[in-house]
Amino acid sequence: MRNVQSPTPHGQSGSLKASLASLALIGTFAFAGAAQADQDISLKSWAKQADQSVDDVMRYPSFAMKRGYSGRSVFHVTVDREGNVLESELVDSTGDVSLRSAASRVVKRAEFPALPASYDEDQLRFSLRLNYIIAGSPAKARALMRDAEVRSEEISSGTPVAGRISILSASAD
Repeated sequence: MRNVQSPTPHGQSGSLKASLASLALIGTFAFAGAAQADQDISLKSWAKQADQSVDDVMRYPSFAMKRGYSGRSVFHVTVDREGNVLESELVDSTGDVSLRSAASRVVKRAEFPALPASYDEDQLRFSLRLNYIIAGSPAKARALMRDAEVRSEEISSGTPVAGRISILSASAD
């Protein structure tokens, strides 16, 4: 016959404390995960609004269009809580100088929305890709949509232009 000792009240208390501490830690991670998910959703909504603001001011330069020039410019942009541009840097560009100039004007003219209340940082750094593309044919237009270079409503105008926002980091470290 084995001698089995029942746990002492002190042992139960220690076990209970450990269990409660584990539950509190899990709850903290769950809360942090939910807060991060809310922030991610808010930033996606912000990016969609910012895309629209860019699309509103983006125009194909007539000089470039007449000559059939296409190209892309990529900027890294930092905005403050109110959506004001603090910094913009051209990091990649293809095409001619008129397209680069047009892209720079877009960054200056776009009215970026205020950052979401659920976003904890004072600044947001994002990548802004501006595409100036002349489709030329229905097959080319379908390829551009498939590659997510432009949306269908941009194709219907005959000279697609598109701006796309990608969040880089929470702050401009």
